[in-house]
Amino acid sequence: MEGRYAEAETAFRSALEKAEASAKPLQVARSLNELAMLLQIRGDFLHAEELYRRAMAIWETSPEQQLNLAAVLNNLANVYGAEGQYDKAEPLCARALEIQTRISGPESGGVADTLSNLGSLQYVRGHYAEAESTFRKVLAIWATLLNPEDPRLAETLSSLGRVCIAVGRYSEAERLYQRALSIREKVLGSEHPETARIWSQMAKLYLFEKQYGKAEQLLAKVIRIWETALGPEHPEMAVALTNLAWAYSGESRYADAEALMRRVLSICAENSSRLA
Repeated sequence: MEGRYAEAETAFRSALEKAEASAKPLQVARSLNELAMLLQIRGDFLHAEELYRRAMAIWETSPEQQLNLAAVLNNLANVYGAEGQYDKAEPLCARALEIQTRISGPESGGVADTLSNLGSLQYVRGHYAEAESTFRKVLAIWATLLNPEDPRLAETLSSLGRVCIAVGRYSEAERLYQRALSIREKVLGSEHPETARIWSQMAKLYLFEKQYGKAEQLLAKVIRIWETALGPEHPEMAVALTNLAWAYSGESRYADAEALMRRVLSICAENSSRLA
């Protein structure tokens, strides 16, 4: 999978070069946004941000491209959220939401996508009641737009599950995760990195419940899949390894936990040097 991402990046960079040579700004903006989305998936937030900003500058000057502008605002907000720059992310979400609501109406897919992003920001800032309300609005929109097996529905169920964990409603969280997992496994398969993401979140739930053996089994699958799909140095690998170290510590396997945390430090150092 990592090799396929590399091939895709080469193709997107070639498309961008052709768009720039054609001197067609809107085509350039689309290519910038597509390449930035791929870089974001690969964890290269710094360069993704730069490309999103370039696309945004082009679409700002095109009144007929307002929905594309809203999309890139939402994408850039996602990058800032991943970097912990929440004060930069929320205004971008608010602006994207205003554009999408005005043009497409309050029940559109674009509104649901932006609300999902906003809910994630509210969650990481500890505003759990607001986040729950936002994610339930998203579920209501998806219920009118999507079939019951759409991956976007799984993502929202998973996000709501994280909120339930944060407020101690573990049984409800597990039910939400199981619903999300059934969608992911049916649509994407059991070896897809997005399916593994649900397992990772379920493992976090089991860690809170001190069910370390269950967490360890899930995290072993997550790490195996993400190493292949995302690469051994991807930032998300650090999260999975940290959680596995937590499970090992809970089982008094301190030497194993220490070895994992040393690997986490190595991944963090590698990503810091790559983005410097």
